[in-house]
Amino acid sequence: MRPFCIWLTLLSLSSFGFAQENPAPTPDPDGYYEVPVTSLKPLASSPRLKFPPELSAREVVDQIVVEASIAPDGVVKAAKVVSGKYKELKETVETTIRQWAFQPYVVNGTPVPVRTKLTFNFDNTLEHYRGPNGEVPVPLDEKVSFPLAVKKVPPVYPQQARSDHVQGSVELRLIIGKDGQLLFLHYSLQPLTRL
Repeated sequence: MRPFCIWLTLLSLSSFGFAQENPAPTPDPDGYYEVPVTSLKPLASSPRLKFPPELSAREVVDQIVVEASIAPDGVVKAAKVVSGKYKELKETVETTIRQWAFQPYVVNGTPVPVRTKLTFNFDNTLEHYRGPNGEVPVPLDEKVSFPLAVKKVPPVYPQQARSDHVQGSVELRLIIGKDGQLLFLHYSLQPLTRL
């Protein structure tokens, strides 16, 4: 099974030990060169994006675009989201990109500061987890799946629900990867009743 999908538009994550010479564009008034993301190579040490856990129970499709300013040494100096719907995704992308570094962008033999836009596409939908030939994850009923859990945390009865004498049940639908990590979680709250 595949994890949620994030892909970065036309961006290679390879790392080289040398800077690449580039055509001489004209810098903007503050000295930054506007370059397409395809002209930049992030270092392999740059951290990977992680899907925000607070969105794991939701089916989410979003595109986040970030404008990044990169110093001559390749270090990201500023990152600002310019489009996207989900606040949690925007914060995650912005925070992660600020930790990235790129190969220096060289013009006429000299590393220069650059500015670029990076596009990230997120797809955390149940449909995304279908295999290439349309198969869905193997369904397991509770009797089979419960004993497979290596860590079990009992749910806490909400104090307000206890005070109000409310009871109910929550049904969870999970997709677990081959490594045992939670890939997808969806819940539905069954009708509540008063005791």
